Amino acid sequence: MAQTIKKPESCPDVVGYIHKVSPLKTSRNESQFFGATVQTETDYETLVSWRAESHHAFRDMENAKTQVCLQQMATTPSYKKPGNFDLKYTYQSKITKPSRKLNFTAQPPEDVGKKMTLNVVKEAPVWEKVHVVAKVVQVSTPVKVSEKLTKMTIKIADETDSIHLAIWNEDIEKITIGRTYSTSTCFGCHQEVTYNEDLPTFTCSHCKRKFRTSSVKNQLKAIITCDNREYVVNKQVLQDTFSDLEQLSIHQLEDEILLNTDAIILG
Repeated sequence: MAQTIKKPESCPDVVGYIHKVSPLKTSRNESQFFGATVQTETDYETLVSWRAESHHAFRDMENAKTQVCLQQMATTPSYKKPGNFDLKYTYQSKITKPSRKLNFTAQPPEDVGKKMTLNVVKEAPVWEKVHVVAKVVQVSTPVKVSEKLTKMTIKIADETDSIHLAIWNEDIEKITIGRTYSTSTCFGCHQEVTYNEDLPTFTCSHCKRKFRTSSVKNQLKAIITCDNREYVVNKQVLQDTFSDLEQLSIHQLEDEILLNTDAIILG
């Protein structure tokens, strides 16, 4: 017998920071929406908003690491966590400043740092964000789904398996059969981008900035806060400091950086 999920009677105010605001997306009924992650004192909550006019405000709050209080929020069944609920920013919802200063700092949730092979991706939970490198081996004819949406189905493959993907709108023009593509995070807007590894440069489809492909492959860096100042440490400095850098996991690297902060900055 299917389990019945009881919807909470009310959603209390949510206090924290905004992270990972997505680009505006268009649903099948041509309504615009976007997603975001809300960092609370104890957890990260997924948020969805169908108020396109508030997109810039959410982006600004993310970039400024603004402390926010989300009031009169609704809830909607979660796609990522079956049995749970995500936050829904509605026309009744409001954004205000918290009544007191928060006792925790803004810490964006970790991205999937390690690229995954397709056989592992097939076993991943539904809606989990993954990074892959794969070759396009088959493409379908683009189909007009609605006035604003065009869809093309492609088949990608790596050394372990193959899988079908749906490609939409302007991304269709970027796909060429036989070429290898990778996913990463844009330096400028921090959104996920797909690029052709065979080309020397690529343009982010979100912020329209152009980057060298080689710079993305070498994008590992650390941001250290010391005496209220932020220091960006690139991969070359990390390699000079930690001879076993390639063998360290992200969590091990964080521990090493915390123990050697002074040496990294002063060195």
